[in-house]
This record gives sequence, C-alpha cells and structure tokens, in this order.
Amino acid sequence: MKTSIVIVLLIILMVPVIYLFYLGKKSEAGGAPGLIENQLTKCPGTPNCVCSEYSDDVEHFIDPVHGIDTLTAESIVKLVEQLGGQVNSRTDTYVSAIFVSRWFGFVDDVEFRIDEQKGIIHIRSASREGHSDLGVNRQRVENIKKSLQAME
Repeated sequence: MKTSIVIVLLIILMVPVIYLFYLGKKSEAGGAPGLIENQLTKCPGTPNCVCSEYSDDVEHFIDPVHGIDTLTAESIVKLVEQLGGQVNSRTDTYVSAIFVSRWFGFVDDVEFRIDEQKGIIHIRSASREGHSDLGVNRQRVENIKKSLQAME
C-alpha cells in the first residue's frame, strides 16, 4: 500500500515538471514579433509580457529608457551579451535578442527600439510559451533599464 502511494505521489510531482520541460522545449521555436509600423508589437492578453510602447496597456506597460544621447544599438548588443542574452538581429535602431531560463529552458524575446528623435529606448520582453512568467520579464527589463542608464 505504501509503495502505491509513493508511486502515485511521484507521478503527481513529475507530471508538472515534465510539462514545464515540454513548454521550455516548445518555446525554442518561433521568434520575436518585430516592428509593426515602426513600433514594437503589443503584448498579448497574458501576463508574461511587458512593453514600453503602449502606455494605455496598464497591465503590460513599463516605462521606456529616457535620455539616451550616447547609447546605440551596439551599446545594447554589448549589454545583452553581458547579461547572458543572445542577439538575433539588429539595425541602427532595433535590436532583437533572446534570454533562456536556466531551469526549464524557456525562451523569452527581448526587443529594443531606439527612438532617436525623442531620445528614448522602447523595450518589449515576452515569453514565447506559458501564461505567467512570475514577473521575470518585468524584472529583466527593470535590470536592463538600470544598466542602460548607468552606461549613459
């Protein structure tokens, strides 16, 4: 009887872990949505995304980085690499990168849009899979913002 209970408990514990590994593997497919009409893509309805481009989307909004007189796409690329991210594409005003979680291999897309006219950098960070990210994307963007402001 005890053996049956232990087996059932192990199965109950293993199913969610296996599912998380599955979602992590599944998140390897795909890519950043990119710019639409020269703006970062709006966040979906799930709470695993933040974006500085749309202040009317209160749930997902995060302030952009202001006062970027000397920051360039190259500065952003260097910072992303220092923070353990991998840059996928870049232009003079746009950088797309991924960050992969340590435990389950979840892939998050992080995008930057440099608005030289307004002197700001817009940032979007979103998980490719799952519903909640437990605040990981918001915290990542806050850390990136602090690092960018320190570089200025």
